[in-house]
Amino acid sequence: MDGEELRRRYAAGEREFTDVDDLFSSRLDGVNLRDISLIGADLSCISLIDADLGGVNFSGANLYRAELRGANLRYANLSGTNLSEANIMDSCLVGANMENAILTRANLSCACLYQANLINCDLSYADLTFTILHNATINNANLTGADLRGAAMSQTGLFGANLTGCNFRKARMYDVRFDDAIFCNTTMPDGSIRDGKCES
Repeated sequence: MDGEELRRRYAAGEREFTDVDDLFSSRLDGVNLRDISLIGADLSCISLIDADLGGVNFSGANLYRAELRGANLRYANLSGTNLSEANIMDSCLVGANMENAILTRANLSCACLYQANLINCDLSYADLTFTILHNATINNANLTGADLRGAAMSQTGLFGANLTGCNFRKARMYDVRFDDAIFCNTTMPDGSIRDGKCES
């Protein structure tokens, strides 16, 4: 099933798709696919710029190098997805479930992750500059080498997170919980370096 067939079947009222096998590198910019289910689909290198993907179920899908810039992903289920090297900048991820997702080297710059679930995510070397992370849960996530300069964080949970080499320079923090987090060469908002649990 290619992108055009997906559009036709969605327009006809279908929402659950289990036979997706030909959407690699498809261009579906600006499309409305609210509440669609593409569990475990191979969506690598797909382009969904400015798409309306509110409430979608992409759990377990492969979105490697996907273009999701400016997309609406409010309350999307992205649990267990592979979003490594994906471009998700300027997107809306309010209330999204991204538990256990792989976001290595993903670009989330200026994205809104208010109340998002990022538990156990791999965010190593991800670009999170100027993201909104208010009330987000990032417990036990891997943020090794992640760039969070200028991020906005209040009542954010980073319990047990690996913050090795993470950069929080000029991040705006209020009531951020770092219980049991790993600090090693971690740049804090004021530019100071925090070490404490460097692993050999």
